[in-house]
Amino acid sequence: MFLAHFQQPGLPNFPTGTAGECSDGSSGAGAWQRLDLVQKDQDVAAKTGVTLGGAAIDAQGAWQGQWTKLDTSTSAQVTVSPASAVIVLFSTNK
Repeated sequence: MFLAHFQQPGLPNFPTGTAGECSDGSSGAGAWQRLDLVQKDQDVAAKTGVTLGGAAIDAQGAWQGQWTKLDTSTSAQVTVSPASAVIVLFSTNK
């Protein structure tokens, strides 16, 4: 289970031009990964220059993006840049 602690109250919908941060509320063993949705100019209305996991989805629907492993040796903190989104995945070690 992932429990986020946000620095700003309410839902993680931050004002335009600001970054948001959250940290995990768990202490179990496992691996954290992130998948970022980013527009290169931070333009929320743009239809080009958008990547998911570092790669665009082409016209045929092919995608070569990748999850990025988070360094959680000290904490699991994620910073979300303005005009972007992050999916955070936790999987337990078995």
